[in-house]
Amino acid sequence: MEEHKALEADTKKTKRKIKFIFTTVIVGLLLISCLALIEFNQLKLANQWVNHTYEVILEVKNVLYQFTLAESKQRAYLVFGKASFLTDTDNTIQDLNQAINKVITLTKDNPSQNFRAKELNNLIYKRIDVLKELIKIKDTNHLNSETALDTFNKGQLITQEITEEANNFIQTELILLKERNKIVEKSSSLTNLIFILGQLLGLIFLIYSYWLFKELFIKQHQFEKHLKDMQNQLRSIIEGAYDMIAALDKNLRYLVFNKAYKEEFTKLFGIPPQLGESIESILAKNPERSSIIKSWQTSIGGKNDIQKIEFTINNTINTYEIASGTIKDDEGEIVGAVHIMRDITERIKEQNKIKDSYIELNVLTEELKTKNKKISLLLEMSDVILISSSIQELSNIIAKYCNKILDSVNGNFYLMKASKDLLETASHWGNPKASSKTFVQDQCWALRLGHIHYSTFHNNELICEHINVNDVNKNVGYICVPLRAQNDIYGTLYLEMPLLNEQLIITANEKLIIGTFAELTSLALSNVRLRENLKYQSIRDVLTGLYNRRYLEEFLFKQVNQAERTEIELTILLLDLDHFKRINDMFGHEAGDLILKEFGHVLKNITRSGDLASRYGGEEFIVVLYNVGKQIGRIKAEEIRSAISQLNLKYGASEIGEITVSIGVATFPEDAKTAKDLIALADKALYRAKHEGRNRVV
Repeated sequence: MEEHKALEADTKKTKRKIKFIFTTVIVGLLLISCLALIEFNQLKLANQWVNHTYEVILEVKNVLYQFTLAESKQRAYLVFGKASFLTDTDNTIQDLNQAINKVITLTKDNPSQNFRAKELNNLIYKRIDVLKELIKIKDTNHLNSETALDTFNKGQLITQEITEEANNFIQTELILLKERNKIVEKSSSLTNLIFILGQLLGLIFLIYSYWLFKELFIKQHQFEKHLKDMQNQLRSIIEGAYDMIAALDKNLRYLVFNKAYKEEFTKLFGIPPQLGESIESILAKNPERSSIIKSWQTSIGGKNDIQKIEFTINNTINTYEIASGTIKDDEGEIVGAVHIMRDITERIKEQNKIKDSYIELNVLTEELKTKNKKISLLLEMSDVILISSSIQELSNIIAKYCNKILDSVNGNFYLMKASKDLLETASHWGNPKASSKTFVQDQCWALRLGHIHYSTFHNNELICEHINVNDVNKNVGYICVPLRAQNDIYGTLYLEMPLLNEQLIITANEKLIIGTFAELTSLALSNVRLRENLKYQSIRDVLTGLYNRRYLEEFLFKQVNQAERTEIELTILLLDLDHFKRINDMFGHEAGDLILKEFGHVLKNITRSGDLASRYGGEEFIVVLYNVGKQIGRIKAEEIRSAISQLNLKYGASEIGEITVSIGVATFPEDAKTAKDLIALADKALYRAKHEGRNRVV
């Protein structure tokens, strides 16, 4: 009885321990679950902030893109005056307003960024006002006025402010993104730690509970019913577990396993396990899956083991996490092993999906960075090429930026000559080999078709005739991009790009960049050609190609001042064609124009590069000889007179006859001290030459 009471007391004590342990386990698991839920919510919130930051950055870059597009279309309208560009500008401004309003909405949670977004909005509205002001000036045909220039410069300054403000905005968001990523990492690490601690604590409490049950079984071995009840209780715990659990003795014979384990084992091996049956005898019939025995053998040897094993079921790979632990008696001797299996196939799939998503996000981020970098370069290039002063300067700029924007690409920039019959290389980048230095328009399919032309040399494709097939690298394809503006051809871009599996792979972004680059280049070429033509027309005589009187007066004023400072001589020749009115009366004004053109041609060929030949008016011409005295000036005048007298011109079938010229010569500072007096004295000398019989130098 005393033993029974002692056993009963020990049983009650053990039950109290078990109750305390299970209560502690439940409370601990609840606490861990709460902490895990809190950390998961914090992780979710942190991820939302990260996504919010990405959205803000993308919207700001969209603002920059829409803003740049609006400027480009406005400039196109200013250059070409087409109403469609003005309509496109209004549409783009609407998109820009929507984009900046979205940025303001997104940054309401951040007062400083919201203030900066509003500042950016104000700057954009200022720039839009300047755009509208320039359009009004364009509509009133005052685009070349000083007011237009001031307005344009004002717009450029505001553009720079917008760019700087947007870049500062993005940098601030990137700093926030870095901080929020740190929060995500910290929250993720803490969540993982909580889950690991929870699993460890659960395993510890489970092992301790098992030990208490075992102690209770030893003390009450004489009470078979009580022992059976405890076994049933333990069985219920194992059966109620989500994991697949089995226990084996030292000879790897099954002591116990739950229903989940039996079903999964049968599915894997085609044979249901039996209590008391050795797993080795079962796996002997499936030798290809005998690796599972190693887990138990490791436990029997005294070491716990956790491993992942893959099994192929119906051509589907399933992954299992198998944890094996030792079973020991009261003396610490190993008597068996416990085996816990868990199907983690879906978990691994989810992890792989998350991993793939991060990889895809990184790829998209890198592509976005590359695209933004190239767009920035295009914006930078557009500012530079629109203020280029010459075709040569523009050619060098195009080569420089094409090398920057189009990576791993060699190429040539071909410029259409003024005669419209030939294209020649104006600049190049890298080391292009296959294309000729010059070619005619019909030798390029891009110019004939009016759009970009691609070829790889590996298929039956159209090959441009300016491609030297013998010099072609078979690992390289080429692209020809026509440069057109206002239905006029200005040139072409020739690009050599590496092939991938004998294919010319060009992404949509690359096509967009190439198209935008070509459009900007075409507009710049049109702009420079227009400025050069206007400049040429403002200082040149249309008929003879010589400098006009206005340019002569400015040039002569500067040359006289420079000659005075450097104490050198300056001689002018005033020339007048003899009996020019009679030629006009006899043969007509077209014959007179022919004589004037030939006369201008003679003056161009005889004068030096530092001298100046100009048409003074009617049939009068002036030649300025720099650093030439009167004696050499007279010799030069005689040379011109002789060359004119040797002209033998025909108008139709009629001989015009001998053409002569009278020349008056005056020298600075010997004859006069000012340009006005110098011309007056040369005019008097010319009058004397006429009076003395013409065809002479005085």
